[in-house]
Amino acid sequence: MPRDPPVTIATFPERELSRVMSTDYLRMAVKRGALQEGRPTVTSASLHPAPLHPALLQSRYSMSLAVVLGAGDLGGTLAHELARRDRFCEVRLVDAAERVAAGKALDICQAGPVEGFRTRVVGTGDDRAVAGGSVVLLADAAGPRPGEWQGEAGLDRLCRALRVNPRVPIVCAGPAAAWLVERGVAELGIPRAAIVGSAPAALAAAVTAIVALEARVSPQHVELLLAGRPPDRLVIAWEEASIAGGRPSSVLKANVLARIRARVPHLWPPGPYALAAAAACVAEALQHGTRQQLICFAALDDETGGRGRVSAVPVRFKVGAVAEISLPALSTAEYIAFQNALTSTR
Repeated sequence: MPRDPPVTIATFPERELSRVMSTDYLRMAVKRGALQEGRPTVTSASLHPAPLHPALLQSRYSMSLAVVLGAGDLGGTLAHELARRDRFCEVRLVDAAERVAAGKALDICQAGPVEGFRTRVVGTGDDRAVAGGSVVLLADAAGPRPGEWQGEAGLDRLCRALRVNPRVPIVCAGPAAAWLVERGVAELGIPRAAIVGSAPAALAAAVTAIVALEARVSPQHVELLLAGRPPDRLVIAWEEASIAGGRPSSVLKANVLARIRARVPHLWPPGPYALAAAAACVAEALQHGTRQQLICFAALDDETGGRGRVSAVPVRFKVGAVAEISLPALSTAEYIAFQNALTSTR
């Protein structure tokens, strides 16, 4: 039986965008009392920002657009996660299999009233949809060759996106992002502050959950940072970690810490839901900025002695770019393991 979605097109013509946005502006303005019902009707062509409530100028209706490249399992889940969080005005799901992208976009939109979000989600097969994006997220293709964007195919996909929107920050959402980040900086000339891989953030959350389970505390009471290259060249920075305000060595026995370290390689790669949640967090950080450190694949510079190499490290974001890449405090053995990870060719 055919498995195509029950729709042909779920895209929204670009020429209609200004009319819909203006309608939403008016509806919100009337609700907030900025426009009075007795005033003459204002059309989209004559809409002027003066009558709008000042809060609307800083609302999510200021044009914020996330573009997800690939409508596979990860791409569809990521588009839903971005929409559900309601931090972007619009999410575009782009895939060569346009019917699949359109069907998933429609399905996500129909979930909006149930889950309480109003983010617009559209699906398309047109690469020009990258234009105007605040952030581009590289996920996985639905067709004709399904799978994560990686290797030369992923590099070519990045190149096509950058031709349309050269300055857009890029988040590689899949577990194979380290290679793409490294080649994107070296071969495509992408600034190292404009491209990261978000998968290590999902791994860090999984490690935090295991530590909390062993210590019998809430994950909110565990703070730890990771560095290196997963799965088997990842370092847990125990020197800088804390469990319920105490040092890990004072809360957990040495054999428990060793058991946690041994389990880390088996947590990689994370599943699509965890990867999507991590990528959405990074996308929001690029859109709004954050003081929180997120563990991401990033191209290193002289500050870590690994110029040109890519590693999972703590990253802090400002609007539209990486603000700071830092290396956590490491013991001598941990630092040696980290340097070995940088020199690894894997």
